[in-house]
Amino acid sequence: MDGIELPASAEQFMQPTRFFNSGHPSIVEYVDGLGLDGRGPEEKAAVLFGLVRDEINYEFEVKVSEELYVASTVLARAGGFCVQKASLFCALCRAAGIPAGIVLSDLKDHILHERKVKEIGTNVMYYHGLNALHIGGKWIYADASLTSDILDRRGCGIPEFDADKGCLIPEKSAGGEPNCEYVRFHGLFAELPFKRLLKGFREHYKHLSDDEVHKRFERENG
Repeated sequence: MDGIELPASAEQFMQPTRFFNSGHPSIVEYVDGLGLDGRGPEEKAAVLFGLVRDEINYEFEVKVSEELYVASTVLARAGGFCVQKASLFCALCRAAGIPAGIVLSDLKDHILHERKVKEIGTNVMYYHGLNALHIGGKWIYADASLTSDILDRRGCGIPEFDADKGCLIPEKSAGGEPNCEYVRFHGLFAELPFKRLLKGFREHYKHLSDDEVHKRFERENG
């Protein structure tokens, strides 16, 4: 991916963090319960990718509460939008012994419904979250944000996880029509840069006024 500086060492991408809390009991228990012992990192990553993509519901709504981005919280809620799902995938991979980080990007959705475009003011998903995994001595990219049923409805097929090529949202439909396009990459991060993320949302999504951010925070925190 153009514009991303990839570190030579993946050591820092194995440590538990505030958001990628791979040592949390629920994360550890979940990974242990999958029976991945004895499998290689490629197989482990494929299993985890499929579970995050299809078992964690995709929610088309920006969140503003920090706690909702913590991996163990995403697992407990079994739902979230792209950055939240990427946070969980990152923590699960680290718990399974796979170095992983989060990649923030701008993703242009060529077939986003007109109603949604009007609601958020754009067809670009700013600070869209996906992941980078270090497998076999190299970095690969994986985007587990959209569930298989959503991908199927978009007519772009359901790509299989590939430990050599990665697994991103197809840029074209099966018929060759534009689907999604990764137009910018903000970088690879060992920890979620939450303040930068929220600032980016408020800059690009004009409907997120200070009043709306306050309302969402109050709603998300009960």
